[in-house]
Amino acid sequence: MKKNLHLLAIIFLSCIVQVECEAQNKNNNSIWYFGDHAGIDFRTGSPVVLTNSAMYDWDVAATACNTSGELLMYCNGDTVWNKNHQLMPNGTGLLGSTTGGQTSLILNQYETENYYVFTVAEFAVANGLRYSVVDLSLNGGTGDIVAGKKNVPLVTPSTEKIAAVWNRTNYYYWVITHQWNNNTFACYKLNASGLDTIPVLNSVGTSHTGGTYGGIHNAMGQLVVSPDGTHLACALSLSGLFELFDFDINTGVISNPITISGYPNALGLAYSSNGQLIYLTRLISDPIYQFDLSNYTQTAIANSVNIVGHVTSSGAFFGYTAAYLHLAPDAKIYVPHIVDSVVGAIEYPNLSGTSCNYIDHFLNLQGMTSNPGMTQGPVYTDEFTGIEKSNFIHFSIFPNPSFNSFTIKLPSGLEAKNVRVHIISVDGKLEKEITINSNRDILFSRDELSPGIYFCELTEGKKIIAVEKIAVE
Repeated sequence: MKKNLHLLAIIFLSCIVQVECEAQNKNNNSIWYFGDHAGIDFRTGSPVVLTNSAMYDWDVAATACNTSGELLMYCNGDTVWNKNHQLMPNGTGLLGSTTGGQTSLILNQYETENYYVFTVAEFAVANGLRYSVVDLSLNGGTGDIVAGKKNVPLVTPSTEKIAAVWNRTNYYYWVITHQWNNNTFACYKLNASGLDTIPVLNSVGTSHTGGTYGGIHNAMGQLVVSPDGTHLACALSLSGLFELFDFDINTGVISNPITISGYPNALGLAYSSNGQLIYLTRLISDPIYQFDLSNYTQTAIANSVNIVGHVTSSGAFFGYTAAYLHLAPDAKIYVPHIVDSVVGAIEYPNLSGTSCNYIDHFLNLQGMTSNPGMTQGPVYTDEFTGIEKSNFIHFSIFPNPSFNSFTIKLPSGLEAKNVRVHIISVDGKLEKEITINSNRDILFSRDELSPGIYFCELTEGKKIIAVEKIAVE
């Protein structure tokens, strides 16, 4: 199989990509550990419940896997466990918090065995955002935190918000957080040379200030990056709003805020895999809200709101019901129940209204317990950085998801000479190759592909010119 098949094969994160000649891969986030010893394995394309976690976490944890999807480590903000579910040497006493919102994030330093473990403290206390470096080559290949590289401060104090996106053209991550008591985002670059501790600062949008320790607080609220890496969304719980921003993945510049207010205790956010819809939850409330981003103005987005489901946690804690949202490798959005043995899921997040099909009791955790958060990882973008959207060809697949058959409809203006369609599985395997002739509509029957998530890649010669996702049920 030619190398380019790995460049756009895994396009959404849910939204996790396998990039040509990169260590970064969609499998990096294929196992989730979270809550009270709960876990999910997405490597088969469908969620498989895991019960072998050593971790307790209240909010959003982090798990890291290698390019084969094998577990490397996981973290709850104050402790790191290795692939054998054992405490990592020197892996206790991190200055984050298990109740620190987006408590932790684990990122690989490109082309090294170093992993940066970012942690945040709760309620904007002084510990703030810090990082520790795990060298995976130590301790017999199970990892150890590097001497002198533990709890290194970056932003003190900080909010409970941290997210990351991979720049697949230039091979680095942007690590994005927000400072406390001002309106400033800080964007840090992590590349093969390590972390640049001098951030790109962006003073834009609402000031993150206000709240009481242990109560509703503007340090709280999820920060997420859109699947194509061009936008951010950020919730402010005390202010009862969320904001949308443009993001330049090449420069780290954040701009053009759009504020959507009127949602007290705003907390969880997740983009659909196509980036056209966004979902919101409120901490002490049970609705799941959907907003349409296709008409990208404040008025249109605010007026597009739909309630698409309700979270019914049997173990609601101090009135908490709905919490953080997570776009998963299977392109569903998972909805943790608070102190409960099940999680919900939005099955088809790209569909408007209740067609997105929220299932409140989607997955039984087999005796383990979910809490407000699950697991977060970086976003891997679905487009070449630097290519204008107007030059990126789009084609349609319908119906999607498919239950019996589906049709690939190619753009009428496309020159058919030397153009092929590749159907690629989520593990990068070429399932089908078709040379295009005068027929613009390609029909696949259900028996040609097993159930799962696939990517339809359109190539012209050796150049990949478009990719779309198809779910086969």
